[in-house]
Amino acid sequence: MNDCEKCIYSAFDSGKCESCCDYCNYRELTPNEYQNEVERTMRKPDKHALTEGILGLCGEAGEVADAFKKARFQGHEEPDVEEELGDVLWYVAMIAKLIGSDLETVMFRNIEKLRERYPDGFEVERSVNRK
Repeated sequence: MNDCEKCIYSAFDSGKCESCCDYCNYRELTPNEYQNEVERTMRKPDKHALTEGILGLCGEAGEVADAFKKARFQGHEEPDVEEELGDVLWYVAMIAKLIGSDLETVMFRNIEKLRERYPDGFEVERSVNRK
């Protein structure tokens, strides 16, 4: 990847991409394209892969929580949430692949569930008394 100012400033700030480096080429990834990139960096799946994915997801989510705890209560700098969420997402994509699904389907099913549960947006009453 090149460290070009055009990417660092233009792509982040305006969203305009000149496709001058790998970062720019990945700005328009679909969820399933991202999942394909995850698969490229996964080790070969075996009988323990799903367990590894689930434990990895829990571990990365715990790292997000721990980073916030340290920032709020122990004087550490604010965490790079975007980077940490990327690690969480990597494991979500891995798990979806291992169960024979894809990220777009997982995302669609989640939104479908939430629209049914909260048709007019979030409501405390519907949350407390949900099906």
